[in-house]
Amino acid sequence: MHHPNIKRAISQITVLLLGPIWIGLILALLPAPTPVQAAANVRWSDTALQSSPALTIYLPLIHRSPTPEEQLIALINAERSRNGRSPLSINPLLMQAAEAHSQDMVNRNFFDHINPDGQDPGDRLDNVGYNYAWAGETIGAGYTTPQAMFNAWMNSSGHRDILMEKEFTEIGIGYVTGGYYGHYWTADLARPAP
Repeated sequence: MHHPNIKRAISQITVLLLGPIWIGLILALLPAPTPVQAAANVRWSDTALQSSPALTIYLPLIHRSPTPEEQLIALINAERSRNGRSPLSINPLLMQAAEAHSQDMVNRNFFDHINPDGQDPGDRLDNVGYNYAWAGETIGAGYTTPQAMFNAWMNSSGHRDILMEKEFTEIGIGYVTGGYYGHYWTADLARPAP
């Protein structure tokens, strides 16, 4: 005598045992996948663009830190703003003249507005081709950061007066390391001639 529950159990065991065998046989009878090969000499004009899932790669943002010269100009302009003065624009010729003077002080071991050849700030502006109506210069040596140089100039009435002069509209800063004091700063300020 057969019991229906035993018949069902045998049927389930048969499926469990034979199931993987049947799946294996079916997979064996399927054709093998064709290997993918790159087409030789494919031209873009011969291919159709097809949409496909996109992969987005995020590159880090490159942030350039301000130079010591830019930092010092920002400090000067912030102070000018607090004192009701217009900000100074950076002028490449003034930057060139200021850097050349700082480098000259390092190279020839002096610290002065007048170089060993007798040239003064006006001569240096003429040398770079800057035509000015008003001009002034401040220098500093030994100060290792823009903030330290700024503080020293602000604590000196003569330097502060030049940096806050309302007639000036443009600036150039030259910062060079080396020499006896290690750090040399020149600020050339001017208003171009009309």
